[in-house]
Amino acid sequence: MNLGKRIQDMRRRRGLTTGELAAQVQVTSGFISQIEHSKTDPSLQTLQRVAAALQVPLSYLLLDDEIKPQVIRKGERHVIHMGKGGPQASILSPLPSRHLELVLLELPPRGVSWTKGLIHDGHECHVVVKGKVRAYYGGECYLLNEGDSIFWDGAARHGLENVGDEAAQIVMALTPPAFLPLEQIDTGKRTETGT
Repeated sequence: MNLGKRIQDMRRRRGLTTGELAAQVQVTSGFISQIEHSKTDPSLQTLQRVAAALQVPLSYLLLDDEIKPQVIRKGERHVIHMGKGGPQASILSPLPSRHLELVLLELPPRGVSWTKGLIHDGHECHVVVKGKVRAYYGGECYLLNEGDSIFWDGAARHGLENVGDEAAQIVMALTPPAFLPLEQIDTGKRTETGT
């Protein structure tokens, strides 16, 4: 779908006429019609006003039609083993990660800990999908049960500890990507590390 068609479809979904959209964008209805029929290319400033009027992010209008979802099968995940019998991390997002990294962290039972030694710019959100976990951030600690989540800035030292009697699973979202150092990305699926 090209830019003009995407704008036209979104305008119709919003129930706007070309005249109503044109008034909000501060252009003529003829200009909106030319955009929708790919007879002219709007400036970036005009396109930003169109996106605002249609209540969509500018990036939505500029989506590349060739971008397709990437499926990572369970057996194709990049897995990092952090010591024998210790935590295991499975990278759920495509490698190399671009803007967002998803990780499934598994902590064996009985007080097994994982600490992120390297601080980084950006944010992390962790969701406990199984077990009971204590999260450490700076000098604070938080007890998290199944279904609980925690959001924090990556600029402080942080870590997780399984305080339950069963294995714990935590899904972590990091933006920008910061879990997996670039030197650990290779063609192999499994990595051993002492981290």
